[in-house]
Amino acid sequence: MAGVLKIHSTTAGTLRIGHSWIEYCPIDGQSMTYGTWGNNPTGEGNGLLENAEPPTLKANATRSQVIDHEQERRLFEIIETYRQRGDQAWTLRTPCSTFAAEAWGRATGEQLVHQTALVSTPARLAKSIIEANQRDAVAAHGKMSIPSNHTPADAGNGNSKSSKQTLPRKSRSRRR
Repeated sequence: MAGVLKIHSTTAGTLRIGHSWIEYCPIDGQSMTYGTWGNNPTGEGNGLLENAEPPTLKANATRSQVIDHEQERRLFEIIETYRQRGDQAWTLRTPCSTFAAEAWGRATGEQLVHQTALVSTPARLAKSIIEANQRDAVAAHGKMSIPSNHTPADAGNGNSKSSKQTLPRKSRSRRR
């Protein structure tokens, strides 16, 4: 094990349009975030930035995976590729959600969807992360049934809109 890789995506908040980024914490070091910016919050230029995500930025969707040393090598290879692009690491065609999904995919081998009609957005990536997390939950815990009037976000949180099912009570025989 080399460390833990996380992918985050938000669809609202202070950035209004959303933001996607990755976070990597090696087993023997400090956690670092990596994201591409076209509107750098620090005002120091655009491109791939490290630890630039504001502390107030909270992800709507997060996915984590332990990675080995080979996966770590691939992660830093794609990070370096984006770093070398300078301020062109973020463009309208390749925004932050493209970088986050590509970095995640290169390291883990899992391809998350980040495009709708050829446009990459943090919202689409967040949806894909949530769907992947739900698939993992089903695989780990068996088949999950969600009533048709339930949203996936309601699953398991007690927000059922369906009528409650009443189970028959066991009859108790009383001793006299």
